Amino acid sequence: MLCGLITTKYVAVIIGPQGMAYVGQFTNATMMLSFLASAACGSGVVKYVSEYKEEAKRRVIISSSLALVLSCTLVVSLVCIVFSYFLSKLIFDTPEFTIVFIVFGSFLVFSVFNNIVTSILNALGKIHQMAILNITMAVANIAFLLFGKHFWGIKGVLLANITSSAVMFYLFYTILKKTGLAPSWPQIRKPDPAIIRLLLGFSLMTVVSGILAPTVQLFIRTKLLHNLNPFAAGLWQANTRLSDYYLNFVYAVMGVYYLPKLSQLKEKADIKKELLLGYLRIMPLVLLITISVWLMRDLIVKYLLSHQFIEMLSLMKWQLFGDVIKIASWILAYLVIAKAMKKAFILTEIGFAVVSTAVSYVFINHFGLVGTVYAFSLNSFLYLIAQLVIVWKYIL
Repeated sequence: MLCGLITTKYVAVIIGPQGMAYVGQFTNATMMLSFLASAACGSGVVKYVSEYKEEAKRRVIISSSLALVLSCTLVVSLVCIVFSYFLSKLIFDTPEFTIVFIVFGSFLVFSVFNNIVTSILNALGKIHQMAILNITMAVANIAFLLFGKHFWGIKGVLLANITSSAVMFYLFYTILKKTGLAPSWPQIRKPDPAIIRLLLGFSLMTVVSGILAPTVQLFIRTKLLHNLNPFAAGLWQANTRLSDYYLNFVYAVMGVYYLPKLSQLKEKADIKKELLLGYLRIMPLVLLITISVWLMRDLIVKYLLSHQFIEMLSLMKWQLFGDVIKIASWILAYLVIAKAMKKAFILTEIGFAVVSTAVSYVFINHFGLVGTVYAFSLNSFLYLIAQLVIVWKYIL
């Protein structure tokens, strides 16, 4: 989180709100491409590796997941390289960034592999190694961001994350080998079809969420660019980016402990108890973070961003309110994911992506920039109600 705030500060000062909007466009686009490349099977790997205790079964799951990921990555990488000109025009409305998508496609395999290794370590409960890798990766991102900006300007900023993944690949591979579960190439070449089906069935939920969320953000940012200007889009991007960084701390706690725990529980009484403990442990932390951010909002904008972002203060109240509601709903949504309730999860994700898009469209037209956070808070509240209904029916 600290490294993320440092990079946000650097980007804010060097390229300002307009540049921040371009970074947001690229981040959302590459997030969707990365989800497709990984077959969105990270959560599935966490679920099934944590469920099965036999080493042989775990090795089959890991080798099959790597086979699936490598196949999908090859396809997505080729698409990025072949259609780089089109992607640059689509995302940035200029062919200037064609080379960025070519490099992204060329290095994508390293980023996807590193993410799968993180999921494996999460499932095995190897939190110490996972923390070392994540912190090292975050520091490497800062180094590549500074290096990239110095030599290649905004293109170097956009490519910092993907190029640092390539350098970090060896460390991730070494840590995986130390678990004793690293599969050989012949094992990867012969994946278990049953495991592939399990992972794909579970991945369908994650890929829907992973594609819809960035798509909605792309729509909102494009709507702001057309209705207002790049400056307004940059303010909104900085607001959501700041929110993402402090909430990522909460998501890390939930992903590392909460998802594997819910996956292992079978009895409804135990599930009810864990949900209650989840709220008692997580929500006070969320409230502490959001209240602290609100009380220090002026200092945060001034010192973590720059004076150019001062108008962002008008967005923070409703953003923070929406963040609290969002985490409250995700405590329940993690149960839906852990129990692979595919139909319920997919329908709610699609439904609320449509609601978010529609409400954002209306609110931006009516209220302007602040309408984005009004829409976010309302959508989060409605999503919480939907998750309450789904979980209530499941645990009755």
